[in-house]
Amino acid sequence: MPRICKHVGCRNRPLYGTKHGCPHFCAEHKDPNMKNMTTTSRVATSGLSTCIVSKCQEQPSSPRFRGYCAPCYVTLFPEDPLTFQTVYRSKQQATYQFVASRFDGFQHESPLYIAGVRIDCRIVIADTVLCVSTDPNIMLNEDGATPYKVIVIAFNPNKYVTKTCESVNPMLYMRLPLLEDEIARQMERIIANENRDKLEIIRLFATTSDCPSTNSP
Repeated sequence: MPRICKHVGCRNRPLYGTKHGCPHFCAEHKDPNMKNMTTTSRVATSGLSTCIVSKCQEQPSSPRFRGYCAPCYVTLFPEDPLTFQTVYRSKQQATYQFVASRFDGFQHESPLYIAGVRIDCRIVIADTVLCVSTDPNIMLNEDGATPYKVIVIAFNPNKYVTKTCESVNPMLYMRLPLLEDEIARQMERIIANENRDKLEIIRLFATTSDCPSTNSP
């Protein structure tokens, strides 16, 4: 389920905490000593950065890392989408670890087969299996042998072709927040019992069918 404020009864999104990248409380319930831990703006004092690695001055800063060096950025902001893209070698692993950091209960350590198709990342909510796949062309048989309704979010981490037949390949860290929003939306639908179909496939960053496919890495 989505990460929420740790104050009892509050369901707001946490923004504040005491450790960079690890928020636990919303603005309403934060302690006075807590700071916004979701911002990645570089903080400077007397011209010195907040980088923390001992050899940091030997590391080049980068606009991609908001002026930090890469080692300090991933240490200071462990739950930022850019950190997952940087730390994990494969886009699939980065995607699944990002999902696990944002939502409690997702399983991705062992595969599940639905209608003969391997599903690596999923969560069971009520009578529905909500799945996340990094295969943009995944296909499932609606008559597959499962007692659950199935929703698959087919998330394409590679290049794709837009409706204007333009080949694009946005960075993974720019796409992950949109995946997070879609997962949260589908969870809300499931909890409200709004998903009626036996099978739904939602495709994110999919190649337009009228254009040549470019879904290769």
